Amino acid sequence: MPKVSLARGGSLSGVMPIIQVRQHVVEPSPILSTLADTEIRKHTDWAVRWLRALHQERRSRPEQAELAPSSVGAMRKAAVAANRLAAAVELETILERAEREGKVWLTRRDRYAPENREVWIRPNADDLTALKTWVDQYLIIQLGVASASTASGVEELLFAADVSWLADRLAERLAFPRAMFADGIWPVIVAHLLETRTIGVRRIGDNIDNAYGAKLILTLFQGHDVAEAAGALTAEIKPSDCSSIGTYLTQSVWTLRRSHIALSWPSVLMNRVSPVWLKEHVLPPSGLMRATGSGILSAAPLPDAERDAIVEWMDRNVYGSNYRMTDLDEALVPAAFPGLLLAGFDIVRRPSADRAR
Repeated sequence: MPKVSLARGGSLSGVMPIIQVRQHVVEPSPILSTLADTEIRKHTDWAVRWLRALHQERRSRPEQAELAPSSVGAMRKAAVAANRLAAAVELETILERAEREGKVWLTRRDRYAPENREVWIRPNADDLTALKTWVDQYLIIQLGVASASTASGVEELLFAADVSWLADRLAERLAFPRAMFADGIWPVIVAHLLETRTIGVRRIGDNIDNAYGAKLILTLFQGHDVAEAAGALTAEIKPSDCSSIGTYLTQSVWTLRRSHIALSWPSVLMNRVSPVWLKEHVLPPSGLMRATGSGILSAAPLPDAERDAIVEWMDRNVYGSNYRMTDLDEALVPAAFPGLLLAGFDIVRRPSADRAR
């Protein structure tokens, strides 16, 4: 029996009429729920198809890194154009459902500007294969971390690194907007890298002024040890590559001697090695950012004469008092470049397959 609510006026005298409140419970209708779910599903499928078609259209255009995701406002207009008026009204609800299902990437809601929310398709199975193929082309991946105090584990450090250079390259190659890279693409790549890469960490000393704020540098390389990775990269460097790579090394030395010289990453390395990139700057090789050059190339598979010549060039130009810079002999570049990229790291993680043995 329903409870009876009595109401009396607190400031009135006399007897007030009794007010009885009854609550009527409507039983849920499976039919109505199914119809509503089916309708939402249809609109969700349309939204995913629309975003997929837009993604494919962008992939057919010339490569561009700066293309932004679609906005909810633009997609709402597309829904009206497709005569999906119900979808246009409830578009955010539809996209949030697609996000929960892992089909789209969606920015957080801004109650002051809901039309500015951005959305894009998430990688499907074919895209995931292409992502892994894309990242596997890099023999060495270097990452700069500006705030290492907030992370301790290897995976945390990977998520704390500046990945904007990689985001631009992926946007050019596979047309996924760089805005979604950090939280929509990079976690997928990290899982693959942890499975397939050896990871080294090198902390940058506080006495180094021109590291552009880098606190540590991560290097992820193919192979089981540093010497193997250095040898693989040396074999990849062609004689025609040595001039531009040598220029980068010489300019890196000058950067360490003079503050904030803009460095350019050699175009011949774009699809083979990623630079240490931090705060919109290419950094010098971490092997140059040391207090001494002695022993820097101990892990590289070099004859003693070559190693001595490279170390002597470093000591004279980076750490010496001579202000006249000398270029590195191009014949030494194929050995010096991998050595300077891979020097001085502590190996902190092996590929998952190796650790499982």
